[in-house]
Amino acid sequence: MANKVKVSAEFSYQGQVYALTVNLDLDDFDAVDNIHDLILIKLAKAHQIDTYSYQFEVLQQSALKFEQAEGLVADYIDNDCLDYAAFKKAQKEALIFKKIAKIAKIHLDINDLNTHPKLKQALIECYLLD
Repeated sequence: MANKVKVSAEFSYQGQVYALTVNLDLDDFDAVDNIHDLILIKLAKAHQIDTYSYQFEVLQQSALKFEQAEGLVADYIDNDCLDYAAFKKAQKEALIFKKIAKIAKIHLDINDLNTHPKLKQALIECYLLD
């Protein structure tokens, strides 16, 4: 299931109040270290705000609100705030599990790797070896 979320920010700039929203698929950001900055850029571009403007600087100081989450990301939103680090860690683990589950299915004919916790852990450790 995709990790989708509605992100919004509200701020005042030059006497005008802006209420910006954008719907994002956070799976598109899986290789990004700083999700927060990319979310701000996506939010700005969706509302034709130049990322080199003072208006963007005001947006950067605004609190982001996360709601209507779908997928794994929903578990990492509390009081409309996203725990970026915990989500990224869980997202990486889910990707690893998907890959090792495929290997277990192909080579060992195991449909549910969760029923073999020791094998699951061994495959995860192998995957993480440098």
